[in-house]
Amino acid sequence: MRIYRYFTAILVASSLQANAATESVAAQGFLASYAGQAYAQYSKALLTAEQLQLALVAFTDSPSPETHQAAKDAWNEARSAYLPTEAFRFADGPIDREGGPEGLINSWPLDEAAIDYVLGDSKAGIINNPDKFPLITAEKLAEWNQLDGETSVTAGYHAIEFLLWGQDNDPNGPGRRSYLDFFPGRDTSAERRAQYLIAAADLLVVNLQEVAEQWNPANPQAYVHEFLDPNSAQSTMLRIVNALAVFTGVELSGERLFTAYEIQHQEEEQSCFSDTTMNDFKYDFLGVMNLLNDSPYGNGLLTLLRSASKDKATALESVALRAGAAIQILTQWGPFDQAILNPQARPMILDALTQLELLSEVLKDSQKILESAD
Repeated sequence: MRIYRYFTAILVASSLQANAATESVAAQGFLASYAGQAYAQYSKALLTAEQLQLALVAFTDSPSPETHQAAKDAWNEARSAYLPTEAFRFADGPIDREGGPEGLINSWPLDEAAIDYVLGDSKAGIINNPDKFPLITAEKLAEWNQLDGETSVTAGYHAIEFLLWGQDNDPNGPGRRSYLDFFPGRDTSAERRAQYLIAAADLLVVNLQEVAEQWNPANPQAYVHEFLDPNSAQSTMLRIVNALAVFTGVELSGERLFTAYEIQHQEEEQSCFSDTTMNDFKYDFLGVMNLLNDSPYGNGLLTLLRSASKDKATALESVALRAGAAIQILTQWGPFDQAILNPQARPMILDALTQLELLSEVLKDSQKILESAD
């Protein structure tokens, strides 16, 4: 009997070790997919930022309606490439861990008067104050960013967006800044405005290079090697699932949708100057779905979760599809700043934020399932 119990204990221990090994391998597969996508997506964001940089140089060298529109188009391309990377936030990774550059890349809301003229104050901002701000460089923009408060944003996508489109005072469309704002001799601040655009683009490229390089597996000093350490695979995986819950619930559902839905103010949308906030929702959620599904780099979260609980994986997939459908319907309602005021569109906003909140809750439950399976 003692021998039987002894071998039974060995078999149970072996089974537990095998399950733990299987779970560790599954977690590592998920993290490999995550890391591969991070490097690919940040690299794409960097490439499109470099293309934006070239378009802004062409525009400021020769301001015209054509070069102005080309610069706007390049901003839209760059922005669309960056948005899926937001799914990598809140995970203590290179983008927003202590000292990370997220605040220099994507900070909002933005106080336009910190940068340039606004309605009622033609001399506002850094651009129109050469005595206080004699040099406009990438380094200076980084130094000044949010120096006087959270909204005193001087760098990133939205600073460039404001300089290209201007303040959005039109309830029926985006900002209407003229290319003449950059035309030498037509505006006393034209040269400084051009300097600001180029400096902001230079800083954006530098910061995206920094993040992309941290996910580069060929760099032996890169964060990706710490991230893929098999000894911490389980805890890293749980941190990632929690980050997705925070992003879909607190950030997308709360900050991005509910706040605007409740306040109903034109500038509560994130990309308010260009009126492209609907693209923000579309591509942000694409980034989430990329991590839920399998990729060429490895298994997605759904596959990982399925190994622990098929029922929970089915629930997660179902609510994710519902959230995606709600966002798809919402994006058909035109500019977001009009949708928040439209009695017909408001229920669609409420549905989208509700589905995202539900997705966040299921992700939290999934984290508990994966943690208990450890």
